Amino acid sequence: MLLRGCLNFTKDSSVKTPNGDQNFGGNHPYPTWFMDGVIRLARPPIARIIKKANVQIRETKEHFSIAAPTGVMIFVNDGFTGLPADVVNAVCQNILLQSYSSIDCLLYLSVNRYVEIVGSNEPKLIWVPSYSNRANQSLVDFIDDLGRKWFDFLEMEIGSFTSRTETGNRDILINTKAIKLSDKEDNKCFDEACYNARK
Repeated sequence: MLLRGCLNFTKDSSVKTPNGDQNFGGNHPYPTWFMDGVIRLARPPIARIIKKANVQIRETKEHFSIAAPTGVMIFVNDGFTGLPADVVNAVCQNILLQSYSSIDCLLYLSVNRYVEIVGSNEPKLIWVPSYSNRANQSLVDFIDDLGRKWFDFLEMEIGSFTSRTETGNRDILINTKAIKLSDKEDNKCFDEACYNARK
């Protein structure tokens, strides 16, 4: 599932946080106390990741004298099944409302974990870019094209997907669920990943 086009993470999210003060994505059936707890628990570790990425991007741009808004943070969900993709993505975007000025694009994707999309009976890998208001159309086009090539590469490596979807509709992520494998399947996937990494 490739989401394309420009979503500005400084202003476009679907609903308010339970306390009503900041944008937060999703339309979940969870009680208010649960979402408050999710934000409280998930935000600090994600914020540390984003802070480190911002520093790395800033220092790289300074080293190579790059002034253009081309800072891309790739946030790979590689096995975290505790929260739906839209919630994690929304927490990231919410954090980026702060002073992380070197990150012009947040690219959220899944690699080894499939996502269940409402209304689809096919597991999906996702590619979800979001942009700052500094990002220009050439960065958007580059990231969209990179996503298409990424899925082409995956099909060469692991075989054809049942279907591929590309859309600009962000609502498709609402109420997504990570597909959790059994512990036995998880261990098998982990063993295969380790074996393939050593090749």
